[in-house]
Order: sequence, then C-alpha cells, then structure tokens
Amino acid sequence: MGWKSAYSHEDSWVREKLSNAETVALKEDLIIWPPVVIIHNSSINSSNPDQRVVVSAEELESKLRDMGFGEKAKVSRGKPANQSILMVKFSATLSGLEEAVRLCDIYAHRKHGRAEFQRISSGHSGNNDDETKEPLTDKVGKILYGYLGIAEDLDKVDFETKKRSSVRSKKQIKDIAVAP
Repeated sequence: MGWKSAYSHEDSWVREKLSNAETVALKEDLIIWPPVVIIHNSSINSSNPDQRVVVSAEELESKLRDMGFGEKAKVSRGKPANQSILMVKFSATLSGLEEAVRLCDIYAHRKHGRAEFQRISSGHSGNNDDETKEPLTDKVGKILYGYLGIAEDLDKVDFETKKRSSVRSKKQIKDIAVAP
C-alpha cells in the first residue's frame, strides 16, 4: 500500500505515490474483524527490570469496567509468552465497532495511541504525560498504549484470534449499517 494506479494520456499504466496521509487512511480503514483493540505495555521494553510492570488480563478488565466498558469487551493476551501485548475483543456488530473506536479515542485523547506508541518504540524518548489533555494518575494508565487493530497488526494477535478473524473495510461496515 502506498501507491495508486493511473492511466497516462498514452493509455499506459502508471503508478503514482500516495501522500502519507492517504496511505495511513487506507491502512487504518482495513481493520481486524471482529474489532480488536491492541494494548501495549510499554514498561516491558524497559532495560531496567525493576521498572517493568506486568499487567494481567484481569487488571485490564477491571480498568475497562471502570472506564464504562463492562461486559462489552473480552480481554486476552496477544501472542503466547508475550507479556507486552493484550487484546480487547469486541462483538462483530456495529455497536462493537463503535465501542472499540470509543476505547481507541480514549487512548488517543490521552496521547497513548498508535502514533505515540510507534514514537516511543522507535527509540524516541520523551514522556509527554504533562502534555496530555487528561492527566493519567495511575501507573498502569501511564504504561498502556492502545489502538484499533488493523491488517498489519495480525502478527500481534494470538493464533486463535487470527484464525477466527478477517480483514474488513471500516468504511464499508459503516456504509452497510446505515444502508436502508
């Protein structure tokens, strides 16, 4: 992804590079279905073992209940033996997608979304907790980064989820839901 085909004035096929914004929009439209929110524990990557905090699925479920998600989501680990990834699975309905997007928006609002996780995992340090719109008071909230699972995130989910999931267009799902 990152290019589109176009015909030149001579009826020949030409590739045109998409802008970064268009490429990101296309990538983020292809989501894992049923919706999955990928949660990363950033403390596991710390070189100091004393700073690592393991967050259990039960702890995250409790935190989600406090955030108002209750029984709408199921929490599990990502790939086996990977303590840094948790998954929050939602139902394969439009309301499930809306709840997943709502959870992602909460992380993005706190500056703990996909872009921020990619920035800290690429080696750019700088904890921007003082820049967040909503202060994170708990330690678990400061180390968790979450975003909606897209096609390129399939390698982060467990085998069973990968087997039972498909890749769908978020735009098409919303269009089908509002169609008469």
